[in-house]
Amino acid sequence: MLQSHEVPKQDRWRLSAFRVVKYNPKFRNDQGHYMKNEWSDFSDIGSEFDGQILTFEEYLMVENLYVQAVEYLFKANNCTKVQITSRHFFTEDLPRVRDPELIEFYDKLLHKRTVSVYEAMLTTKLVLRGALSCQLQCKNNRHIAVRFSYEYYMYFNTPKPDIIRREIEDRFGLFTR
Repeated sequence: MLQSHEVPKQDRWRLSAFRVVKYNPKFRNDQGHYMKNEWSDFSDIGSEFDGQILTFEEYLMVENLYVQAVEYLFKANNCTKVQITSRHFFTEDLPRVRDPELIEFYDKLLHKRTVSVYEAMLTTKLVLRGALSCQLQCKNNRHIAVRFSYEYYMYFNTPKPDIIRREIEDRFGLFTR
């Protein structure tokens, strides 16, 4: 196991983070590879997976679970203001977002770095839909954070990981590790 002094400072958050995903671990093989053919991107809407076409409505159900998990993390930690860091905007992907409220918020976000929890939920939707890349941190406690990765992987940092993990699994049906 790596010691904190062996990990670059900018990556030390990984030592205490846990992963939040929609992928059921029972479909992983002994090497940890996910064996089920499952969608992993907003652009997969309309594509076929295991004989089923992914609809926008089905996508929204999963996206909503992720957004609720982010909201829960911040509210359970009494965080009311969220700092947006490591921002990168993908303006060319904005038209595919399919939501006028999100497109309007995107324009406002160009000039904002601190948002409410509700706005952090909108920011999460923009990230999941590929129009934005960023990290979300509680303004008053940088140890409470959400980091996004490819293929619907999120990483949560919190001072109370056991409680948060259990609630995310029980309330939202997402998987943690």
